[in-house]
Amino acid sequence: MSVDSTALRDRAGRLQTEFWRYAQATRPPENPVYEHDLSFPYGAQLMAARLGYKIFPFTAENIREKVSRTDCPEPSHALITKWWAGEGRSCPIGAALGPSNVTVVEIADVHDMEAFINLARWEEFLGPLPRTRIAKTPKGYQIHMRGLTCAPDDSLGIGLQLKSLYRAVLLPGSNLGEGGAYRWLRVGDLKDAPDWILDRRVSQRENDGASK
Repeated sequence: MSVDSTALRDRAGRLQTEFWRYAQATRPPENPVYEHDLSFPYGAQLMAARLGYKIFPFTAENIREKVSRTDCPEPSHALITKWWAGEGRSCPIGAALGPSNVTVVEIADVHDMEAFINLARWEEFLGPLPRTRIAKTPKGYQIHMRGLTCAPDDSLGIGLQLKSLYRAVLLPGSNLGEGGAYRWLRVGDLKDAPDWILDRRVSQRENDGASK
């Protein structure tokens, strides 16, 4: 893929500004799910569950089990209360992407122009990613989309991470202390990931093998 470097850098700058503007908004665009009072106990977890994520307390012990599955228990209010009670109250909120049927493109660092150049290059030639559900991470952004892929994490190039089947991400409501917090910037309905993201779709064999 070749394109005029000046035009590409200009487009990357516009992308960087676009995401910066999302981050400056006082709250995400109106969405019924967002009406949860996030200061209410387990409010962020309940919101994530209502948005369709298969969540779990993000600990080293849980990660391997959760991301290797293609099914997870429905995160009911009772289960959320049980998981995050007591010492687990401050535990980050993990989402198993396979069971959630979600793919996430992470922009690792808001200041990394190379990441935005890579994103601009992909979108210029193959089409834009949906912008209906975006989260702010401590250093970057997450773009959430419907669908799954087996593509490697680093398949989009420098500064971008592609996370999908057999992967997990932290969700808004997670606070890493000095490491920073996660928050929603846009919480609209999930849109399908474009075909150029889902070019390696999940086969039935992979589903069967993961559930054993």
